[in-house]
Amino acid sequence: MISRNILFWFYLLVVSFGCLAQNKQALTPNDYDLWHTLKMGDTSADGIWTSYTMSYPTATDTLFLENTETKQRYVIPSGYHERILADAAMFSYMTADTLHLLNLRSGKDRQILQVQGYEFTPNHNHLLYLKASKESQALYITDVNTKDTRQFDHVTSYRVNPTGTHVAIVQSKQGVSRVKIITLDKLKEDKALVETDTGEFRQLTWNKPGTSLAYYYFNNYTNRFEIHFVFDISHPSNIGQLKADSIVEFPDDRHIISRKLLLSDDGTKVFFDIAQTTQETPDAETVDVWNSTDLQIPPKSSDRRHFWTVWFPESNRIHVIEDAILQAVALADNQNIVLLLDDTRYLPTYQYGDRYSDVYLLNLESGKRTKLIEQQLRAPRHLVVSETGDYIAYFKDKDWWYYDIHTGNHGNLTQNLPVDFNKAQSDRLDTHHAFGFGGWTADGGMLVYGAYDIWLFNLANGTHKRLTTGTLGTVRYRLIGVEPPFIRNGFFGFIASTYDIDASLLIRSIDTRTLGEGFGIYDTDIGYQAVVQQASKLIAVKPISKNQYYYVESRFDVSPRIMSITLGNTPKTLAQGNLQQTDFEWGSSKLITYSSFKGDSLKGALFYPAHYNPENSYPLVVSIYENTSDALHAYTIPTMHNYAGFNVSNFTTSGYFVLYPDISYEVNTPGTSALFCVNAAIDAAHQVANIDEGNMGIIGHSFGGFEVGYIISQTDRFKAAVIGAGVTDLLSFYLGLDSSHISNMERFESAQFRNQHPFTSQAFIKESPIMNVQSIDSPVLLWTGSDDTMVPPTYSIKMYAALWRLGKISTLLMYPDEPHVLMKPKNQTDLSRKVMTWFDYHLKNRPKAPWIYDCVKKKCPN
Repeated sequence: MISRNILFWFYLLVVSFGCLAQNKQALTPNDYDLWHTLKMGDTSADGIWTSYTMSYPTATDTLFLENTETKQRYVIPSGYHERILADAAMFSYMTADTLHLLNLRSGKDRQILQVQGYEFTPNHNHLLYLKASKESQALYITDVNTKDTRQFDHVTSYRVNPTGTHVAIVQSKQGVSRVKIITLDKLKEDKALVETDTGEFRQLTWNKPGTSLAYYYFNNYTNRFEIHFVFDISHPSNIGQLKADSIVEFPDDRHIISRKLLLSDDGTKVFFDIAQTTQETPDAETVDVWNSTDLQIPPKSSDRRHFWTVWFPESNRIHVIEDAILQAVALADNQNIVLLLDDTRYLPTYQYGDRYSDVYLLNLESGKRTKLIEQQLRAPRHLVVSETGDYIAYFKDKDWWYYDIHTGNHGNLTQNLPVDFNKAQSDRLDTHHAFGFGGWTADGGMLVYGAYDIWLFNLANGTHKRLTTGTLGTVRYRLIGVEPPFIRNGFFGFIASTYDIDASLLIRSIDTRTLGEGFGIYDTDIGYQAVVQQASKLIAVKPISKNQYYYVESRFDVSPRIMSITLGNTPKTLAQGNLQQTDFEWGSSKLITYSSFKGDSLKGALFYPAHYNPENSYPLVVSIYENTSDALHAYTIPTMHNYAGFNVSNFTTSGYFVLYPDISYEVNTPGTSALFCVNAAIDAAHQVANIDEGNMGIIGHSFGGFEVGYIISQTDRFKAAVIGAGVTDLLSFYLGLDSSHISNMERFESAQFRNQHPFTSQAFIKESPIMNVQSIDSPVLLWTGSDDTMVPPTYSIKMYAALWRLGKISTLLMYPDEPHVLMKPKNQTDLSRKVMTWFDYHLKNRPKAPWIYDCVKKKCPN
């Protein structure tokens, strides 16, 4: 039921007024359930109506609808999946299985029960919703303007075409399945394409213009999939059919499988997958054989599971695009050319220092395959195809290049610019990587990143331009956009969004001195114009019009709020989350600076305890994982549902300082680097805050767990430590496999662990926590998930066993059926409580919990 929230806001007003006259109260875990996450929802085209949700971890979410001019509000408990029509005449949303249609002019609410899902067509002219019944489900289509509605029974699936003019549906009743096409502006008419009692139809798929349709047909007699195709839905009488046994080119030992279908925009090609047809034999070999001649661990299988294939319905021929070596990663030239990678040439990886591939172009019409690039770095957005497919961008030898598909020309775009486009100062063994690829412009231009600025390269006329000015290397600019449509799993990282630069670009800005964030717009006439830049965290931005924007911002002590700004005016608050925070004591954050062992300036985020009194000293917990100071302005709701058992707001409201230090690494000494930077950060924190030097703890997870394990073996500065799913044995981890069944070696030699010493050397071994366990004196709490395949539980068990054998104080928590982070709320709560209890006992001298022992083996007092 919808209610105006006058009483709700009156209550908040009363509470807020009352807080002025009384002391704030201390926050306890019993209060955590009051907190929520504020999420921006839908907005009308004129920006007058907007929706947002307050999402609670353990309570009912609440949906809000607000008129930004009159301040009229609707409060909708359990509301979700909302939409505001373009003309702001209707607001739709769901509660449980009820669809609500609220007339925003009359206030009348229409309810439709037993709805499983709904959507509007892109032009908002038609509403479609599925209703459940005892036997099946029915699809209802309503003309929003005329209110005419038509019901289609026994619908198993449907798909609206991208232009919103037609709907394809599959109906199935008593073993008979059929496909129909409905013309939306003629609801009373529909066309049956095909009907069968020997199988079923699946995965209705349109091409981008919405003129062609394809779908799978599963034949119950052959137990195989076929593909049906309609080139022109306005003349659907001729349906193309692809069967594995009907085409000469179709490999005898393969069959069609039901994966994502893709139709070319012009409707001449259907892309699909085929798989190897295996025949079980009683004496089939089941032993995997690994040999010293293999070029990688584990050896690359010669049996690819799926092979991308294209069907040309007009000529009824196919071409198998992929083979055992070449993998498709993108389409080019309006889906006439496929970009292929050979990942097998540059192995073993340690000889080349990174992952490289040879790049090929396959012309689908002629079948001709051409090698385009040798030894191309295989990293996300380092090889990118334009949406129109006219150009390919690639980063090679620390420069950005382009390839013109039509002329066959290559060009180096950045070699003569006095700017680094590679990560020259990175300490992650990736200085040969680019800062990033921003996207394409509609006219074929490339948007690429320097360390701070965005650059535009016009490939048509050969000009370039810096769009932003990262003044004195202090402000970093990056594009705000959306990811391109999903085409295929293997295409991630090889395609990028296209921007209309004439309609302005939305750009995020980050002040690297203060870590404050904001956004601005780039206009071709006036250049870059800052809209918002302040000491806060920018969470999201939504353009409402050319001059108006909604955005979500937060600070550590200010819960996320939805803001509205019109260019040239002051921002206005539309919605503020967690108003109850004003009733409670809360901490604050401060940016600190210190130097690395090389003298480079580093940052750390220091979070102060709630109700901080500089006359008193407070315990400190250091949380580490590479660079984390960017959390300075992030708002963290207090909760017991934490994946790794730690929550900064839980600790600051419990009287702790928390420090997130950035760490600068020297190659071959990641542990030593972390030790130096953490100590330097603590020393800097001491200069600005009254920290109790005798009561400091440290916590880390995964790689951070490795760092903690090493640090506490080199210093007695920490009175207690927590290692979560940590890499405690570097040698074993180096020789092991990760969760994707890939060797961990490259993690050391060209990635995070930054250790290129021979693994048999003493220099490699001395960085390993488990080889330094004898010098650990801090009590250690270890935890792990029994199903962790990223860092298997054996690493926590080994560390615990070593500490136990040496008579060191430690406790191991093993959570059953959990992966690398805890996913079950019950276990999250248990770990969060135990981590807090561990530090409370060791750093605050609080009573000891029954599961904590500060003695070893039989030396405990009775």
